Amino acid sequence: MDVPFHSSGALSRAHYTIVRKVETASSVQSADQHLFLEVKSIQAQLAHPRLQPVSHIGALSFPLLKLYLQDKCKEYLIMLLYCSTSVTPGFLANDAFNFAFPYAINLAEAGTTIENKRIGARTLLPSIYTFADAISRLPILLRDDASGP
Repeated sequence: MDVPFHSSGALSRAHYTIVRKVETASSVQSADQHLFLEVKSIQAQLAHPRLQPVSHIGALSFPLLKLYLQDKCKEYLIMLLYCSTSVTPGFLANDAFNFAFPYAINLAEAGTTIENKRIGARTLLPSIYTFADAISRLPILLRDDASGP
């Protein structure tokens, strides 16, 4: 990837950097390690008190602050989506992205633009499908359990 940042389509320099690191990694394991470290970094950044979903209530009286916080959350969620789709299946734990759900729900619900709402909803889709799959298997599990010893 020899595309400069300004023509890359990346949302931010951080987004460009992680894509570049993964695409130029010398091995799949190295790329997975970069993705793992990025997920941990984003988790730490989202833990900042200013970005906590409940702190948006205080930001409602400052519209520019609210927009800034939504943009930061959107940026982090897009980067997490990239990480989740680029990492080798099974490399990260099944619950590696659970910390992002409150932010995704908040962005889907309180987003000021359609794009923000879509990013929030898109971040939730993989977990919804997993949950729906588990629910759809529940009758089979109950039936197997009922026919036990």
